Amino acid sequence: MYSDIDIREAAKAGLSPKHDVSRDRRLAPEEEAMLIMALDGQELPGKHRALNIDAEAKIFMLLVLNTGLRMN
Repeated sequence: MYSDIDIREAAKAGLSPKHDVSRDRRLAPEEEAMLIMALDGQELPGKHRALNIDAEAKIFMLLVLNTGLRMN
């Protein structure tokens, strides 16, 4: 949920406030493969350098990928 300040600022700018939207999206097989490559420290096509991922972040992302863990 956006804060009251965000809502007021959007109204001042003539915009409607954003609303949280729930969605159910799964990674395509090629997206998952690219994510695993990045987690393994490989340089991805079109990128200048590989990510420097710490072990805890890699374990967490693999947990998410392999269990379908949802972060709400």
